[in-house]
Parts: sequence; C-alpha cells; structure tokens
Amino acid sequence: MTNVSPRARNALAAMGAFVAASLLIGADAGAAVDLSATARVAGQWDMSLDDTNRKCRFVLRDADDRRLEGLPLAVPAGCRRALPILADVGQWSLDNNRSLRLEDAEGGKVLEFSPDPASGALLARGPEGETYQLISAADAAQTPRRDARQQVAQTSGFRVEETPAGAGFQPRRETEKPLARQNAPVVATSAAPNAAAMRTNPAGRYAPLRDAGKDTGCMVTLDDKSRGPKGTNRAQLAPACRDQGLVIFDPVGWQIERGRLSLMARKGHKAHFDRQPDGVWLRDPKEGKTLSLRPM
Repeated sequence: MTNVSPRARNALAAMGAFVAASLLIGADAGAAVDLSATARVAGQWDMSLDDTNRKCRFVLRDADDRRLEGLPLAVPAGCRRALPILADVGQWSLDNNRSLRLEDAEGGKVLEFSPDPASGALLARGPEGETYQLISAADAAQTPRRDARQQVAQTSGFRVEETPAGAGFQPRRETEKPLARQNAPVVATSAAPNAAAMRTNPAGRYAPLRDAGKDTGCMVTLDDKSRGPKGTNRAQLAPACRDQGLVIFDPVGWQIERGRLSLMARKGHKAHFDRQPDGVWLRDPKEGKTLSLRPM
C-alpha cells in the first residue's frame, strides 16, 4: 500500500465501508423469522396494514403440550377496532415451518403470514387484496419509526399502557368516540350502579361458572360500545378459554330482552340468563346444564 496515492487509498476505504454496510443491511433484510417451533414464535407482535397508519400489538401464547395448532393469543379491544379483520381471530398456529396462521375459533384461516425474503418480515394478503405485515416487537423496537403504541392510540381511541412481556396490553379508555356512544344503552352515573341499572346495562367482564359455582377459568366480555350481529351489542369469549361448551357456543352478541340477558352464539342461537340478588346472571335451567356469569 506504500505506492498507493492518498486519493486511491481513500477510495478503497470508502468502497470497503460500502461493501461492509451492504452486507450488514442485506443480512438484516433477509433475516427470516424462525417458524420451526411455537416457543420461538410466542411473544409480542406488531401487526400493520400497508399504506395506512393502522397498527396494533398483540401476544401470541405458547401451550404446555407444544402443539402446533389451536394456540391461544391475547388481542386487545383496541387492536380489533384498529384492524377489524382481527375481530374474527380466536387462535393461531404454525404450518410446517412455512407460515404463521391467524385463525377463527374453529380453526379456519383468517390470515396466513409467510416470510418476505426481501425484508424478513411476515406478510399476508387480506380478503380484499390488502397487505398486512407482522413483525416481532423486539425487531420493531430497532426500527426507526414512530412508537407503535402512539399509532394504536390514534387509530383506536385508547391509551395503551405498557405491561410485562407476555402479558399483552390492557387498553384503557381515554375519550369515548362520538360514534361509539350512539345508540348505547343508558348507564347509571353513580359510582356503584344499582340493581335496576345492571339489569338495563350489564356491560362488563364476567367469569363463567359451572355446577356448584366451579370457575371455568374463562372470561366473557359484554361490550356496550361495539355492535354485534343482528342488532345486538358485542360479546366476546377470551381466546384462552378451555371450557369446550363455551368455546363451541362462542358468544358474539348480547342484549336485554324483557329484563333477561340474552347471549347470542356465533351460529345464531341464544341462551337466556336471569339476574340473581347477588348480581350473578343464571342461565335458564330449561336451556341446559347450569351456567352462570359472575361479575369480575
């Protein structure tokens, strides 16, 4: 190098730096997501819709038996509003190291994400040709862009508080949207709603109980700010529920009919509950095995 002029030496140094940077960028862009095991995939993920600022973060959970299908996930209500396609998602699975599937409660495909060789992210095509991107929260944190939590708040009307890894996000309502308040049932304004108000609007979270008050470990949410099918308010069973009867029923809507709580199943049939003095809603004994909903 002693016979090389300073100008040539600088040019060689610049070329070397360019090649090194290119290799680093190429390695990062082509880094594929490891879809070989559910334990490697489980965790927090950011999903976005291309050409929009709609984003959300949810949690893919693993199972003790390491099965590859029907795995639980936690999707905050704000996510389902920011990206409506998530309203149909009830579980996730891996497909032979090739793709990650978001599925409905019965295992039907909602979105199928496959690795993009160019970016290393997971991409899926929606029912109308739109493109969704899925990237792990750890990778998203290294990307120079606006905080995903702020974008969730902008698109969903929620302020999202950070929680420990694996716990997901618990959305807290900050300001009600005008549209969400239209046609909503009247709610008592006192801090502790009385029995009459609860019969009119039982919105909230409930723990389903079986015979002798046995807790199923599941949760049913009665939402009075979102609409369900056939003029009802929206009901939702938490994805991690393992009570087979509740999973098959899969409540999607609720309404008050003549003072009784009517819970609509995904397939359209209904179950009716009567409010007890202690605030628990008890299913009509004529409609099947004992089932009650205890406020949480």
